Amino acid sequence: MFSRKSECFLELKLPEPYLSTYRANYVEEGDRFFIIVTGKWGGKLRNCGYAFVHGKVYAAKEEMIDAVINRFREKYGSGHLNSHQMDAGTGFILERSDHVQRSRYDILGIEFDQVSKDYDASIRSNPVEIYMRSRTSEVLSLLARDGMSILEIGCGTLVESSTIKSKVSLTCAEISNQMLSIAGERSRSIGNIRLELLKVSSGNIRTDQKFDIIFTTYGYLDLEDMNTIEATLKENLKIGGLFIGAYWNRFGIIDIFLSILLGRFKYVREKLRGLVLPDFSRFSTATRPKKPLDFSRLSGFSDVQRKGVCTMIPPYNFLRIVKHLANKRMPFDLDRATSSLPIIKNFADYIIVVLRREHD
Repeated sequence: MFSRKSECFLELKLPEPYLSTYRANYVEEGDRFFIIVTGKWGGKLRNCGYAFVHGKVYAAKEEMIDAVINRFREKYGSGHLNSHQMDAGTGFILERSDHVQRSRYDILGIEFDQVSKDYDASIRSNPVEIYMRSRTSEVLSLLARDGMSILEIGCGTLVESSTIKSKVSLTCAEISNQMLSIAGERSRSIGNIRLELLKVSSGNIRTDQKFDIIFTTYGYLDLEDMNTIEATLKENLKIGGLFIGAYWNRFGIIDIFLSILLGRFKYVREKLRGLVLPDFSRFSTATRPKKPLDFSRLSGFSDVQRKGVCTMIPPYNFLRIVKHLANKRMPFDLDRATSSLPIIKNFADYIIVVLRREHD
């Protein structure tokens, strides 16, 4: 008969960017640990490739479940395995190593590689996502002019910048090789864009070039701190050039209101303090929602334009009833009509901002 008192747990700490500690049943053999992961964090451990156990670094190597299940059956019994549905889990072997550590950008690159094939389909299946991308694409297309040079940070699969109608030179900076590959293929069908692909490995980007426009949405600005973003803009943007960005608003009132109704109090606390841990983030890394006026305070920049996005339907509280309303289009029309109102453009779930660089 299985008893929870018989369980033995190994505590694993996944390093930055996860900032999380997990417990797993284990079997110890020599200097190795066998574990079976049944929760969602198995993907995080796989992509991270290592964890800290008792303060020491262990490489995490994924194994077929059949290779480790018998070890657990012998130690805990079949009742334990059935109770935790461990036969449907993921097996890992943890081996002592000091040379396996990866940066948060390496880990994110792996994760975006994995979702790249289905990235466009996931956007097309979500009417809120389509709407958000259309709003930022609009702003970019209206401001792009023939002959301009544009740097897009976190280009993904070129979803937004592929809508540019002007003849421009576009440099796409991305941490994912697979995303860059898809972006390159897509650019072949766009005659007006001369594309250069730039693989980056950190948030502080240097191109040895000054651009007319820097464009980035729904990712880079949410992952980086303001110091890194400011350094990147000043390194790569011309005097008189434009920065176009869409960022997650720390004080998005609809998201906060619905989250409170749904009892997601920890998420609300994390969002208000400005650091959302991976269990509550759309990324598997800690994210940093910004204050409404953070970018307006950048030294040497002036505000050109500011709009709210998804004030009526927050993008990540996508319940069935919300999806039904989204398909009716009315909430989007209302969102667009109110996006420039003072309260909306500062308290929407996302904010689109256009800044001009005036001086160093």
